[in-house]
Amino acid sequence: MKGMGLDSPGWKPLKRERPDLLKPIELFGTRGVWRELKAGGEAVTHATWSRRVAPVVREIYAFWLPRQRQILSCGRRRPH
Repeated sequence: MKGMGLDSPGWKPLKRERPDLLKPIELFGTRGVWRELKAGGEAVTHATWSRRVAPVVREIYAFWLPRQRQILSCGRRRPH
């Protein structure tokens, strides 16, 4: 989550269009959300959400591919 803070405007399309993809990463990447883990039973919640991290990372990658291809085909830098 700290890495996303380095380019907050660049992450806005994903946050707006697919916020569901960030949920598993947010659970393990922010201090405040650890409370949610504990409230739901830490072991059960961890087992439920930890296995979702790898698939959403692949989906996030797939989300950005068309945008990156478009940027590269135009020979320009990523817009903010």
